[in-house]
Amino acid sequence: MTWKIFLTSLLLIGICSIASAIDCFKCVSINGDNPACEDPFHNNSTVGILESNCMGGKKGRDGLFPASSCLKLSGVYDM
Repeated sequence: MTWKIFLTSLLLIGICSIASAIDCFKCVSINGDNPACEDPFHNNSTVGILESNCMGGKKGRDGLFPASSCLKLSGVYDM
């Protein structure tokens, strides 16, 4: 009986450690030079900028970690 519990626990630990991450689109467009990155954003023509298992930094830590969200930033550079 003890072996059954041990093997079941080992199996559950192995299954639970499998995880997947989110995918993010990463691109930069300056003055419209990257049309795939512009609005309106259509993900059906942007396979080249899709990053699977998106990684990002965390405040106060070194290295990259699996991302928990994606951000879209849009701005205007005024001289």
